[in-house]
Amino acid sequence: MGDTPTNFDPKLDAAWVAAVNSWPWNVRDGGSYSKSGSCPNCDHTIGFVERPMTYAHLKEVQATPIEGTRFAACNCGVVHPGAPEGETGCGARGRIERAE
Repeated sequence: MGDTPTNFDPKLDAAWVAAVNSWPWNVRDGGSYSKSGSCPNCDHTIGFVERPMTYAHLKEVQATPIEGTRFAACNCGVVHPGAPEGETGCGARGRIERAE
């Protein structure tokens, strides 16, 4: 993205969602899933984790993929110009597909 920092813009971004959805979910220990890559908007590293749901009343827990979508936003940890005080990330966001 060059040397010019990306300005914070809290927009729903279909191109950002499509790019993040193209990244594979990887299985982690304990049945959780993760994906990471360079933010399509600001080019900083971002990542997401899905954990299986567990309920105390079940005798046996099966780690199954979580279906549907979830809200996600750039979580690069970088303070971008124009970001509200205490907020990091470039603001790109949308609903990404959960692990299958």
